[in-house]
Amino acid sequence: MWGLLGWRAQASFLVFASALLSWAIHALDGLFRSELGPLDVAGLSVTVLVSVGAVLASLSWRWLWEHCPVLERVVFPDLNGEWSGTVESTWSPDTATPRPDPIHVTIIITQGLFETHVSAETLRAESESTRCIVERTKGGRARLWYSYETKARLTHADGNPPHTGVAWLEMAVDKDRERLVGGYFTDRKSTGDIEIRRTQAL
Repeated sequence: MWGLLGWRAQASFLVFASALLSWAIHALDGLFRSELGPLDVAGLSVTVLVSVGAVLASLSWRWLWEHCPVLERVVFPDLNGEWSGTVESTWSPDTATPRPDPIHVTIIITQGLFETHVSAETLRAESESTRCIVERTKGGRARLWYSYETKARLTHADGNPPHTGVAWLEMAVDKDRERLVGGYFTDRKSTGDIEIRRTQAL
């Protein structure tokens, strides 16, 4: 969710947090030296309130999203869950060879207020995200970008070395919040399409 804030909002928040931390440190110094003034008390109070607020927001945001559906449209949808579907590669060794059949994939998305993680499993390989970014498209779709590392299962390791890639998944929030579609490309110059549906909420 942090990524939905523009760079100016992020910079302002970091400046505010830095000033607040400095204020709190000064107040703690005064507390230990028994020279606590009104400003020091205010600094400690604000720091405690902001810290508690951040913790509560991190713990309760999903409850808020569940009871205020408008937040899914205005901010970003809750993507937490197990998603199942297919991955269809566009790779083919030559024009005469048909593309491989779509393969089944299970994707688990763990989304927090400040961090998102994606893992995927097929019969041949497993992958883990290394970085995730959430954004809203100009058309109002919710989009999740993530880079990932893939390792083949031992039974399919021959001729299938570890590789990295980037994938994106989009949701038409106003139409179907249980479906994600997108694509991927890898450092092996392969590309493909992804289509999944949520099968279990987490």
